[in-house]
Amino acid sequence: MIWIMLFHTKISITIPIITSIKSIGYAGVDVFVFLSGIGIYYSWQKEPSYKHFYQKRILRILPSYISLAILFAVIGIIFYNYKISSFIWSISSLAYIFEIFDPLITNWYIPFILFLYLITPPFFSIFSKNIVKGFWVIIIITLITYCLINLYYTQYIYLLLMISRIPIYFLGIYIGYQITKKKQLNYLETSACFLFFIFGLMILLYPFPEQIRHIFYSKSIIFVAASSITPFLCIIFSKIFQMLDPHLSLVSLFGKYSLCIYIIHEKLIFICYHEINSLWIANIIITILTLTLAIFWQRASDNIIAKYRKAQRAKLI
Repeated sequence: MIWIMLFHTKISITIPIITSIKSIGYAGVDVFVFLSGIGIYYSWQKEPSYKHFYQKRILRILPSYISLAILFAVIGIIFYNYKISSFIWSISSLAYIFEIFDPLITNWYIPFILFLYLITPPFFSIFSKNIVKGFWVIIIITLITYCLINLYYTQYIYLLLMISRIPIYFLGIYIGYQITKKKQLNYLETSACFLFFIFGLMILLYPFPEQIRHIFYSKSIIFVAASSITPFLCIIFSKIFQMLDPHLSLVSLFGKYSLCIYIIHEKLIFICYHEINSLWIANIIITILTLTLAIFWQRASDNIIAKYRKAQRAKLI
């Protein structure tokens, strides 16, 4: 999450290695999605129920998201002359799907992750006995879709930002499956992760001519490269965390406040960069407000959900 926040800021950093890390901060989303896939497999194994799965995901995401969407839509309407329709686009999270690209009301990640959660239980039902086969089916479908959009349906090319990240989610599910079966990556799998890591870094960091770099972005090759570095990157950090604390799980670092931080930080950047002239002061204020508001908002949402669940249980007694 820190990586994504660093990427979104406009502060120039003169240290080359930090600049390079900052420039590919969008890869933090791939790490986010990959770890989500691992966590989802664990969750499904504990209780393989459509109803339980959808209910848990909805209660995890929508209360926080919808309330924040309303907040920032109201700010847009009052202070930035947004139309009333901003409410609909913001709350529904469909702005990005319909090519409305506005930093205050558009969020591509929410419809993306909700789509993944929607298709996850059917995926488990169909491929419960062969997760590996299911993973390769997803890869093939994604690749076909990717090629069709690039070749014939270029008006939808903006959707590749989401489509190109579908495989990394299901790779996370596959890794979750491997972990629960107490299987370790063999030499071939580890080597493949390393080769993809090198390939991804080359695409992301090598100083290609501007024309080639433009092709990488326009065809979403840059996001495929970001997904390529994710598995090996997570292996490296999991080893580091194990050395620092043997009881520290990489999945546990996928913090409970991450979603709120991600949503709030983007919106506050738009607001504060408009209202505050100094980038350094703006970023300090953005960071403090983001963390404070995210913790408050998530805890408030959790309390409301806990009361709702308690009321539901009381009805059953």
